[in-house]
Amino acid sequence: MKTLPFLATLLFCTHAFAMGGSAPGGPLYDETTRCKDLPANLRESFFQTFREDVASSGSSETRIQNYMRILGYAPRESSGYTLAANDEMPRTIEERQRGLTGQEVYIDRVWLDNKHWKKSNSVKASLESYRVIYGRESSTYTLKNREFMSHGRLFRRGETVSKFTIHRSTSVGLIQVSADQLGRGNTRAYLASLVRLAQTDPNAAATACLTRLYFSDSPSQVARELNTLARSCTPGTTSDSDVLCFDKWTALCPAFNIRLGLLLPDAYFAQKTKDKSAPQCESEFRKIAASL
Repeated sequence: MKTLPFLATLLFCTHAFAMGGSAPGGPLYDETTRCKDLPANLRESFFQTFREDVASSGSSETRIQNYMRILGYAPRESSGYTLAANDEMPRTIEERQRGLTGQEVYIDRVWLDNKHWKKSNSVKASLESYRVIYGRESSTYTLKNREFMSHGRLFRRGETVSKFTIHRSTSVGLIQVSADQLGRGNTRAYLASLVRLAQTDPNAAATACLTRLYFSDSPSQVARELNTLARSCTPGTTSDSDVLCFDKWTALCPAFNIRLGLLLPDAYFAQKTKDKSAPQCESEFRKIAASL
């Protein structure tokens, strides 16, 4: 376990991220949005990751601004649903006219996972949905993220479902990162350490990955799923199976998704949204930094 904070520190020290630029579809939230309006588990996962970074390598204005920046993108990228995925490839003229990329919506699965969202104030996934969405070798189902978490209304039903292809540019998870970004910083070593941990101590891996924050299944089921994944494939970019394995890890391990997302410049998100998202939770990040 002691290797994980060290690797996470290396991850950020080896990358100088670029800010600025603009980013496809209007912003999900307007200027009245507040940090408290975000899903509770989305906020907490960013706060926990930030605490680890500050505790291991100190706080800085750059680090605070970067966390605020990426948390601002997360709601529009995934609506806080860790299983979200998008292959970014327009399919039909109609979809292009509607501004859609790749697919329509796999909305029933989100609805089933989050029928009681208002009670918990968290956007949860289920392992059943994980297996449905990521259970195919060459194609899967997806969500169109930006349409269904606006001003407190999380779900719209009745959208169509279409398949999409797993490839190096398929965007996955909270921050919608893709396998072709795996070379940033020390992400390969960090992910490899998580895989090894899941093989030997899946409960510790579930903690390090923050998986339990995002799944409604029991802790033992979550740990077992991570152990199964760690023993079944190797995440990477060389083959389709490697990429699918990366996508599964990115969906099941929100902490890895967040850390890779923190290395991405605004230009990465500009490929998908024309408007830059507002940074979020400044006062909370500053309170955490001051307390450590």
